[in-house]
Amino acid sequence: MEDVAGDLPTLLTALTLALILVLVMRWVFKPSRPHSGRAPDAYTSSELGLLEVVATSLDRREAMEVRAALGAATIRTSLSTRRDGKFDVLVFRADADRAHEILHPV
Repeated sequence: MEDVAGDLPTLLTALTLALILVLVMRWVFKPSRPHSGRAPDAYTSSELGLLEVVATSLDRREAMEVRAALGAATIRTSLSTRRDGKFDVLVFRADADRAHEILHPV
């Protein structure tokens, strides 16, 4: 019985350190900004970084055709799903003018 009483301060110290560790980890790994639901659609977002929308509100088949046409011209593309289930096709800003020329020839 005496051994259990001697281990009590050690047990309390270990539990306290574990609690502190959990609190520190929650603080360190929490998101930098709170999640506000789903991200905005790409065509309305101002935070696309190096990407630019070149085709918007397409169904999946149309989006894949646009990607194939741009891919044939060696333009890398990305798809973004909109809230309404349609798709936007994005390219790097450096390729945007060429992509617009391919998609909308004069």
